[in-house]
Formats: sequence, structure tokens, C-alpha cells
Amino acid sequence: MMMNRRTFSTALIAGAAASLISTRGIAATPAPAKARNIVLVHGLFADG
Repeated sequence: MMMNRRTFSTALIAGAAASLISTRGIAATPAPAKARNIVLVHGLFADG
């Protein structure tokens, strides 16, 4: 299926508008809690 210039432009503008609208919803959510645990793995890349 070939996409002409008008279809491509419409899809590009719709995607840009959707991304701008969705960023407002992200700002309203609280920030996730910071991690307090650290896992150290000894010998992860060691050869047999």
C-alpha cells in the first residue's frame, strides 16, 4: 500500500497532536517512589 503526501502529513500531524495532549496527563500523576534496595551480583560475567 502506497501512502501519498497528504495521508503522511495527516498522520504526522495527528501523532504530534496526540503526543502533546498526552504529556499533560503525565504531569498530573505523582512521581514514583525512589528505589531503596540495591542488588549486587558477584561473578556475573566470570568465566567457569
